[in-house]
Amino acid sequence: MLTLNNVLFNNLGAETLNRVHIIPDIQRFDLTSIRKGLLCVHAQWSGQSHMHGRQVLSVLDRHQLSDVEIHLVDIDQFPSRHQENLMGNLCHGYFESVWIEEFEIQYAYFDNSQGTELEGFLHFLWSKLHSR
Repeated sequence: MLTLNNVLFNNLGAETLNRVHIIPDIQRFDLTSIRKGLLCVHAQWSGQSHMHGRQVLSVLDRHQLSDVEIHLVDIDQFPSRHQENLMGNLCHGYFESVWIEEFEIQYAYFDNSQGTELEGFLHFLWSKLHSR
């Protein structure tokens, strides 16, 4: 079970931690309730999920934007059929994430390109948050 005591959150500031919402029951989660933010899928058993997650969260931590929500779900609590329905793809333990704006997915990161996709997603996040 994912908790805020997870090593993933060790280097985050208090303001960012206050914006992290761990989703206990993904089947009750309503993506259309998010005006602006991220939905991230973390796999505690995956080193790449930890590595990618720290990079994604550190971009958010540097910007300290109070209107950006951060929602996390444990991949082991997220059935594959629901992954496809909610995010449009299966998750495999890479800290898959979707950027939501105006209540719909605007950008999705699934690491389908063997690691090069993360760089593009981080650049997207940086430009989205920095343009404010």
